[in-house]
Amino acid sequence: MKRADVLQQPIRPEPRPAITAERLERRGHTRFPVSISAEVTELKSRASITGRATDLGVGGCYVDALNPFPKGAHVGWTDPTN
Repeated sequence: MKRADVLQQPIRPEPRPAITAERLERRGHTRFPVSISAEVTELKSRASITGRATDLGVGGCYVDALNPFPKGAHVGWTDPTN
């Protein structure tokens, strides 16, 4: 097969597995949409970051921050309005 023939062949994307609701939502508890300021402190070093907490639930929340702590960091949070 010539190079020109290869370049003219249509590109066929790889088949992807179906995305189901179970694959999208793996949390054990319902989360509720919120948007509040949060200050998160790494417990060992006492370093803190500020961000915006969203998706609040029994198991936790998501905190959007510019420079988040690394995965596995042990953290606590305080209400910055106090």
